[in-house]
Amino acid sequence: MNNIEIGIVCKERYKEFSFPIAKNKNGSLIERHGNNRPYIIFFSDEKVFYLSAKTILDSNRKTTTGDKTNVIFKKDLYGNDREIAVNCSVINVMDRELFDSLYIKDSSFNNFQTDIEHYNKIMKKLFDVFNEIKYFEVDHIDEKTNQPIWKSDNEAIKNKKECEMVIKGYHYLIRDNKISPEIILDKPEHFFEVTKEYFNILKIHLLMKLMIMCEIINLLIEMIHLM
Repeated sequence: MNNIEIGIVCKERYKEFSFPIAKNKNGSLIERHGNNRPYIIFFSDEKVFYLSAKTILDSNRKTTTGDKTNVIFKKDLYGNDREIAVNCSVINVMDRELFDSLYIKDSSFNNFQTDIEHYNKIMKKLFDVFNEIKYFEVDHIDEKTNQPIWKSDNEAIKNKKECEMVIKGYHYLIRDNKISPEIILDKPEHFFEVTKEYFNILKIHLLMKLMIMCEIINLLIEMIHLM
């Protein structure tokens, strides 16, 4: 999985790494079984940022469809006729090299590129619920227990700024410039830097507008005093 892409799903792990690697918004672990799998929204050079995707069953349908932070699809991430939900209330984070080492190389169920429609709907939901998102990050795998050790909440929240730049940058880049998502997603190696750069450009423009507004307000105040 050296050529990991954005908007991909992974399913088959090595048996010795069958531990949970994702959390719910209340901090509880999402147990690993056939219905749950990670969906990678983007990556940096060092880290993987992923959501939790699961199959909708009769047993979880009511709670799953009632959660506004879930994106529901009639077809699963592999294109099969299976209803699924991708939860956008939590962004899980892991070292990229560590993440790659958990999954069976060359498995057709890993590093599977999902379509643009899935990706756009998920990124739109992340944008809509951004202020509600929680962050959890795996620090390392304990050699004795073979279980993941998680970073503190104070450490995990540091990922928020990077996620904001990518999620909001992607949203505004497409909205403001009428750019086809395919153009951005076709160059995944540049996705991270392009979306972040556009977000920074927007911040500069906003700051300039605020400075101009402040100058106008100060000028109006001076005019009032002179009256």
